[in-house]
Amino acid sequence: MGMYDYVKAPILPCKKCGERLSGWQSKDADCDGEQIGMGDVDCFYDWCDNCNTMNTYRRKHNPRPDNFEDFELEE
Repeated sequence: MGMYDYVKAPILPCKKCGERLSGWQSKDADCDGEQIGMGDVDCFYDWCDNCNTMNTYRRKHNPRPDNFEDFELEE
């Protein structure tokens, strides 16, 4: 058993420094190291090695599966 799953999400800029992030992960599913879609999770995140900032996207209130507009970057 793994510790998280990889999330298929767009390459997005870090909220602090703008570094491009693409290693999105989540603990919302089986956590077996598989690659899953955004529609399978309520939250996904990536750590920016450039500025040491966690970037977390959490699902908004009215979800539509696999639609990036359903997520917002936490402050």
